[in-house]
Order: sequence, then structure tokens, then C-alpha cells
Amino acid sequence: MRIQHIFLTLLVISLLGGCGMLNFNSQSNESVAFEQGLHAYEADDYALAARKFRKIPTDSDLYPQALKVIRKIPYKRGKQAYEQKDYELAVRELEKVNSDFPEYAEAQEMLLRSEYVLLHRRYQRSSGKERMETLGKLVERSVKLADSELLISSVNDIGEELDASRDPEQTKVLLGMMEQTLASKDPVLMDRALKHLLMRFDRLNNQAAVRPQMFQMIGSIKLAMM
Repeated sequence: MRIQHIFLTLLVISLLGGCGMLNFNSQSNESVAFEQGLHAYEADDYALAARKFRKIPTDSDLYPQALKVIRKIPYKRGKQAYEQKDYELAVRELEKVNSDFPEYAEAQEMLLRSEYVLLHRRYQRSSGKERMETLGKLVERSVKLADSELLISSVNDIGEELDASRDPEQTKVLLGMMEQTLASKDPVLMDRALKHLLMRFDRLNNQAAVRPQMFQMIGSIKLAMM
């Protein structure tokens, strides 16, 4: 009986020791995953970093720290892709950046610029309704960015579309897009827009549906430039 008691005692001690060892191994694995994730993050290998950090259980003491780094990864990957001119990846990653992220404003600017590049590529190879819709999105991005160079590029694209337009309704939409770009009150931009309108004055003036809009735009631009 005494021998049986000793055996059971040793068995319990062994089992308890095994549980402790399992717990120790688990914590050790979490620490290794965290260290590997941090090393990968610092080496700009964000995909590997994310995989390592996601191995850490949610109930681990290391999880809050891992989660904090994970939330930085979309911004880091997006910025990296943007600098490497991989604009499709940049858009996918930067769209994930939360509005409460410290570098959110910078992320949004990179996102808009990436979208602008991709939209301009689509615009150049599109036609018909898709081309007009894409141009409208280009104008929206250039206005949000308030970038003079992009705004002038948009105005030049609109000018070319005005030359090709034979539909008064489409011409009105194009003039409306040009008006959107003028919100910045940039003197160089207004001068460029005015030149585009004056170059096409006769043809636009012959279209009764767009004549009032054209005269209003010319008047507004000249008044703003005084």
C-alpha cells in the first residue's frame, strides 16, 4: 500500500512537472515568434513579420505588443510599395490604414497619388463612357491633392476631350470638370484653363446648350485673376 502511495505521488509530481514544462515551452515559442517578427519588421520584411506575429495567441502577454506592430504593417508595406512604384499593392495596403493611425494623413496622400497613377493608365487605354468616368475620377483625385501639376494635367486632358466631344451634354460635363479644378484658385491653373476655353471659343459658342456655362467660366476666371 505504501509503495502504491509513493508511486501515485511520483506520478502526480511528474504530471505537474510536465504541465509546467508545456507552459514554459509555449511561452518560449511565443517569445521566439515575437522576436522573429520584430526582426523581420525591422528588416522591412513585413509579410514575414505579420506571419510571425500572428502565431502569438490572443491570451499571451506578448499579444498586445504584437498587435501594435501588426497595425503598423499596412502603412509600412504601402509606403514601401509606393516608393517602389508598385501602385496596385500600395493601394491595397494603404486602404487598410485606420483613421486613428498617427501617419494617416500621409497614408491618404500616398493612396490618392497611387490611385491617380492607376486611373491615368486606365484613362489612356479606355474609350467612350469608361474614359469619361475615369477622367472624372482623375479630376477628383487631383482636386483632393491640390497638386498644381496634377490639376494642370487634368485640365489638359479635359481640353483634349473637349476637342473630341460632339455631344453637348458631354461637353457640359467636361466644362463642369474643368470648373472643379479651379477651386484651388491657382493663377497658373486658371490661366491654363482660360487658354483652353479661348482656343475653343468659336466651337463652344456655336453650341447653345453650353454657351452660358462657357461665358460664366470665362468671366469667373478673369474676375479671379484681376
